[in-house]
Amino acid sequence: MERACRRGHKAAYVRMPRLLQQLAVARGDGSYARILDRLQRLELLAVDDWLLAPLRDPERRDLVEVIEDRSERASTLVASQLPAEPPPVSWTAKMRRRCLEE
Repeated sequence: MERACRRGHKAAYVRMPRLLQQLAVARGDGSYARILDRLQRLELLAVDDWLLAPLRDPERRDLVEVIEDRSERASTLVASQLPAEPPPVSWTAKMRRRCLEE
């Protein structure tokens, strides 16, 4: 993250709970498209605390929007502290909806 910024790349770090909160508020105040556009234009988006809590349906949809908007255009780094024991559950299993995993 630091290296990307030092090299002049547009990058941002956000904790997933904060990102989901910002997107929920944006849906209510009419700035949702603007926030998605801002996230899409970043060359690197680092999302920390990835899927530490179960997602509600609106959060799941918001997350898919962000990922799909960035897909094959920009880098998205995710970091989590999911426990290693028992064996970690895949992030797609944490999303709980097969159609959203694709």
